[in-house]
Amino acid sequence: MFGTFINVRYRKLLSYLVFIFLLFIGAFRSFDVGIDNTIYSRNFNVASMDPVTWSAYTEFEPGFAFFLAAFKTYISSDYLHFMAIVFFIYFLCINGFIRKISPNVLLSFFFLIVFTYYTKSFNMIRQSLALGFACLAIIMLEKHRNYVIYTLIILFISFLIHRTILIFLFVPLIAYTRISNDLFKNKFILYIIIIFSYFFVFSPGFVLELLKKFLIHVPIIGDRYINYLTVYMELSSTAEITISKYSSLLNVIFGLYAVYLTPKNLYSNLYYRLYILSIPLANILGAVTALFIRVSFNFQFFQIIYFVLLWYYIESSKRRLEYRVLVIIYGSMIFVNALLKNFGSVVPYQLQ
Repeated sequence: MFGTFINVRYRKLLSYLVFIFLLFIGAFRSFDVGIDNTIYSRNFNVASMDPVTWSAYTEFEPGFAFFLAAFKTYISSDYLHFMAIVFFIYFLCINGFIRKISPNVLLSFFFLIVFTYYTKSFNMIRQSLALGFACLAIIMLEKHRNYVIYTLIILFISFLIHRTILIFLFVPLIAYTRISNDLFKNKFILYIIIIFSYFFVFSPGFVLELLKKFLIHVPIIGDRYINYLTVYMELSSTAEITISKYSSLLNVIFGLYAVYLTPKNLYSNLYYRLYILSIPLANILGAVTALFIRVSFNFQFFQIIYFVLLWYYIESSKRRLEYRVLVIIYGSMIFVNALLKNFGSVVPYQLQ
């Protein structure tokens, strides 16, 4: 299953075939597949090398806006070509990250498809590109422990491509500080944090007020997120645009289960820590508006690595088999719920 029982040589070949297939599907999808395409194409159509024409319909960070304008001016005026090359760069980064970190590339690709590929990466073009670069920065951080260079890279990605990547500035603190080490050794505290965070899903008012004050006083975040809050306040009485309470509950339950199963030798694993932190972060930010879940997704993405580690590192063979069955069921439920719940962002797939 997922290459577990396949000869290593053939498993590697199969993983490259899967990579090529997923790359093709993502790069050559039709215009209608992806919620960002409509507004991005409007920016693209009016963009030139004159900075005045950048971000005409929605705000882009300067690096992405420059890349879009340069691509249209010097390479192709077809928006679908631009969409394809952005996905190509993103997926090359993700492929490199998975091959460097995951003990089973095929299994990570499976989790990528279930949790991220169709329901996230097609609908978050700019953020996905930035996340791909951030993954490479994390590889560098783990290898060299050069915090200064890592911080500069993350700031560079954040201000040039997507500001939500600023959350990666906390990664060294999460990975290497004593307080973090103590926290992730204490499963009881993790249980409390995960369970308590679920109550925010039902009472967004407190979080909303805090976010309003934070975003207003932190101008580097940009007008986009202030506008999201404005939209939320206008629509919250008439439309359900917050995080799915069902998917949030599934995430909480499975997160508790993952903490319970995690062996001691994985307490210090960075991807375990990022995945666990993504659960309360999604509940708190998603309580305000589903759009803010994009911030927590930057950490949640790394479940595609951690779930593979659990696949192999659970000591009890009985527990390991139980986990393998349940994680596949869990992923399938999350995927189907994303298709049904939608938020207007998931559409039937079509090639160009």
